[in-house]
Amino acid sequence: MQTLRECLKRADDDYLAGLSNKGTVKRAAKDLEKETPKVSWTGEEEGGGAQEAEVAFKEETCRIRVPLGESTCTCPSRSICRHVTAAILWLRREQEQEGTEAGNAGQENGDGGEPALKTALPDASGQLPETNVLELSSLFEIPLARLIRAAQGAGLKALLAYVGRGDLPSFKESSVVSVRLPWSGETVSLLEPVEYSSCTCKSRSLCAHKAQAILLYQLAKKRLDPGSLFAACQKTDSAAYDRDQMREAVRAVLASIEEQLSIGLSRQSADIPEHLERLAVICHRAALPRFASGLRTAAAQYRGYFSRSAVFRDDKLLKSLLSLSRLGKELLKALPPEDESPASGAQKAKGPAPAQGAAPSSSLAALAGSFRSSYEPVGTLHLLGMGVRAFLGQSGYEGETYYFLEPDQKKWYVYTDARPVFYEGVRKRGRKAQEGPAPWGLPGSREALCEYEFRLTGAKAAPGGRLSASQETKGEILGRRTLSRAMEMSFWDYSALLAHFFAVPEAPIPAAPSGNPVPLPDPAVGAVRERLALVGAVRWGDTSFDAVKQRFSWSLYDAAGRELRIAVSYTEKDGLLISLLERIGKKLAKHPPDCLLFLGNVYLGDGRLCLYPIECFLSETDEIARLMKTPGQTPKEAGESGKEASEPSTPGPQTRGAAALSPGKAPGQAAPPSAIQAMAQYIREGRRLLTDLFVSGLSSVPEEALEMLSALAREGERLGLHRAGKDFTALEQLLSAKRHEMAFSPEPVIRLMEYLDQYMTICQNKLSYDNACQHMSGQ
Repeated sequence: MQTLRECLKRADDDYLAGLSNKGTVKRAAKDLEKETPKVSWTGEEEGGGAQEAEVAFKEETCRIRVPLGESTCTCPSRSICRHVTAAILWLRREQEQEGTEAGNAGQENGDGGEPALKTALPDASGQLPETNVLELSSLFEIPLARLIRAAQGAGLKALLAYVGRGDLPSFKESSVVSVRLPWSGETVSLLEPVEYSSCTCKSRSLCAHKAQAILLYQLAKKRLDPGSLFAACQKTDSAAYDRDQMREAVRAVLASIEEQLSIGLSRQSADIPEHLERLAVICHRAALPRFASGLRTAAAQYRGYFSRSAVFRDDKLLKSLLSLSRLGKELLKALPPEDESPASGAQKAKGPAPAQGAAPSSSLAALAGSFRSSYEPVGTLHLLGMGVRAFLGQSGYEGETYYFLEPDQKKWYVYTDARPVFYEGVRKRGRKAQEGPAPWGLPGSREALCEYEFRLTGAKAAPGGRLSASQETKGEILGRRTLSRAMEMSFWDYSALLAHFFAVPEAPIPAAPSGNPVPLPDPAVGAVRERLALVGAVRWGDTSFDAVKQRFSWSLYDAAGRELRIAVSYTEKDGLLISLLERIGKKLAKHPPDCLLFLGNVYLGDGRLCLYPIECFLSETDEIARLMKTPGQTPKEAGESGKEASEPSTPGPQTRGAAALSPGKAPGQAAPPSAIQAMAQYIREGRRLLTDLFVSGLSSVPEEALEMLSALAREGERLGLHRAGKDFTALEQLLSAKRHEMAFSPEPVIRLMEYLDQYMTICQNKLSYDNACQHMSGQ
């Protein structure tokens, strides 16, 4: 243990400012100019170490102890007051004078004595002197688990994001370590002992900000490596779940789904929506937001069925139930068995402990989901404003989504401005909403952002690139936007565009023994809401509107004559967009430019590659043509030369698509259009049969359904869809054997239905890609 004299030697002005503040240190120094206190040392140890010192001023008396933060004063203050600070300054001055006198005496006597370390008091301007940097070794002794528990929350996620990028905040070091946390704006001063560290949040305990600062200090001093920190955080997250409660909720949901599929939609009780809502509340309390959201979706679909809604689809309801069942079984796999995680009463009070063999918390957290997306720091972004799109959501919100391109990262970011419209009497916002002030402190309106290039410092974004309008993020306009840096991300070859977004890696689909199918990857995992792309056209047709289907269409063509169709169905939301596209078409018919560039969402529809337009860069056509041209080339010739350069690496229908659906066919052998149509018809019939089983109920399957299962099994083998053939065979055998069983368990049947649903979804995605490839190759 340090003596009082050793503590005084280390108590420089930064340390005293950390115990109190700079103003208190300056006030204490001025007080010492007016009086001379009396000092008495007590508690001397062997070797001359004193434990306490009593310093008497005219009005107050202070008792200085080890550690210095435990010092007291007779004044009413509960913190380190100016009297205690003045007493420490006086004791330190006396100790320095003694050291100087001893050093001078040693030099006079020739004993080689060295003067003590000198520290100066604050001057009249209040400037603190420079001090030596000291390593705070006691901060390395705090258990990592304790720091992670104290730092939990959004701040810890932000810290991990910074650590992952290798972007650690800078420290100001002396006898005190000061750091500003960029994600929260708080400033932490770390002292020894750590109990006397301070934070601008005014917390006296080990708050989340102090814990985060200590973790950063340990990382900066190489006493903690990022891998150990991530592993420890993962283990802490895993222990935070109440696994017993999660397991009970999942089992309740699975039992309910089994009952619904056994009874059938046609015999379902009218109170099933309320039952699913109650299960959603249970899942919410068990920290299963994905389950809760899926149950509410299914409840809404059931309400549409009982109200005879025109938009209700029984196949969509079945898909929702099968997805919930599949998710529940994955969750049970991620949770440890009950006999592996015994918990005593004390353990249950603290929460269940992680068991051996448990799945990583990242897997469990991904399956359980999150209640809301968290915005993580993404550093400095250099953004190009590219377009804006109005939306009206079914959840009762409307607003605008602004699209930005980060050319250095080649990544899209969006900013959404949404407001509720479900209040009675609230009118739609219209164009005036876009004329509101821009976020991030940028000048001008939100709509004007689409015309500028700007920099965001301290930006935060949620997964998927959704930007936060945090006040901590600061923006700076760099000038008018140009498309020179965006052109490298544009597509002028539509076959490359199709392959980029929709071609899937060829992977053999595992054949499964009857009754024990091998799980398939969930096609919904990793799905994106928007496939944003910049798409160029060197030729285009006339616009048209189908009055029967209420659908607008406009064909664009690349240099090789491949078609990309702009297709927009008429809705209240898209009525203005269709009118705008029709006006653009008429204008281009009179004054056609060399080329066009669109920003839009790419999708497959009716066997074609389609685009939902967000922005048409009509005023930049001259700039686009200039960027596309090389000396002696037209935009069309430039597109053709780019096509030839990209053809060797562009996957076409000969290497992707329907041929991959059949393990028996050699790679590279493309299925003819007739085979693709036969497969598409087979998938439609298979989905319809699964839906019919759901409507009738697994406990009362009609005889004709069993015959249809046998027919689909034979047809699947004939088409080369062996997995579907074997699974339909196994499904027919299980349902046929039900007549001879006293207690029928629907679980194996439901498992087969889940795998068939996944398999047919994968096949449908590949067939859609093949149809688009066939359409392009036939042009």
